[in-house]
Amino acid sequence: MTVAADGLVHSEEVAATPQTPMLTLETTSCPYRYYLLQVLACSHAAETGWTIADIAFFDHEESPIKLEATRSSVFLWGGVPKVAATDNDHMFEAVQVLDGIPETRFQFESLYTTADKSIDKGRLANGDIAGRLVIDMKRSRTVSSYQLIPPHSTDEAINKLLPKEWKLKGSNDLVAWADLSHVTDAAFPTEKAKITCGELL
Repeated sequence: MTVAADGLVHSEEVAATPQTPMLTLETTSCPYRYYLLQVLACSHAAETGWTIADIAFFDHEESPIKLEATRSSVFLWGGVPKVAATDNDHMFEAVQVLDGIPETRFQFESLYTTADKSIDKGRLANGDIAGRLVIDMKRSRTVSSYQLIPPHSTDEAINKLLPKEWKLKGSNDLVAWADLSHVTDAAFPTEKAKITCGELL
């Protein structure tokens, strides 16, 4: 791993270590620039905050798609990290999901509320969890599979925040989104699941 000028720790590889619990989903040929992870429920049903250590994407040859761990490559849409970025603490920032280091993690703030109440205690008006993670590939790319990697932790408080139900979506304009997968009742480590390309909504 290396420490960049921005103070963030960067890994030389995106792929998880072989022993890492993971979910792998296979897609048909659908190139998108943006991939959105929308968590719908956590391991503990009452939680609206959620956490993952990393997300890794792979091409049709199962080679990792290398993405820069920068704040322009991954961002949170509809919410904030549990701890705001400081010069010395980046632990819960969205960028952590691309650093390839299971000891660091992203966590969405469950108590986040906007002044207009469009987000209230981490939820949208329709009841969905507000924090959606967007990965910017910088150009349209075909992803054949990806992995969700949980934190290396035995802390029950952290395990309650692991995603249990989520959707993966793809877009080229951040407006029209295609549903690529819908995972329900997941437990880590997870099984492989097939998905097909969705139509843009």
